[in-house]
Amino acid sequence: LDPAFHDGLIQHFASQKLDVSISKKMNDFNLIFLIKDVFKTSYSSDEISTSDFLYRSNYYSDVHSVGITLRWSIKGKAYESVDLETLEDAAINRLENR
Repeated sequence: LDPAFHDGLIQHFASQKLDVSISKKMNDFNLIFLIKDVFKTSYSSDEISTSDFLYRSNYYSDVHSVGITLRWSIKGKAYESVDLETLEDAAINRLENR
């Protein structure tokens, strides 16, 4: 569900559709199966109105789509915690030792 909103002179009315996705994680891979607008109910409407003019458009998307996505992640070597050395330099405090 996309909520209604007003954009300057254009009023966008709420639209709705049902999308479904199923994902399966396998090691570093993620397989996603998706269906968009399952019941072919996608509908959207816009309206422009001024004191002298009214225009309204309705869009019916009578199609659904099916897709498969394969995602993977590349992992590098795990970082290890390292102790940092402190810098001891007498020149840093030279103005205080006068």
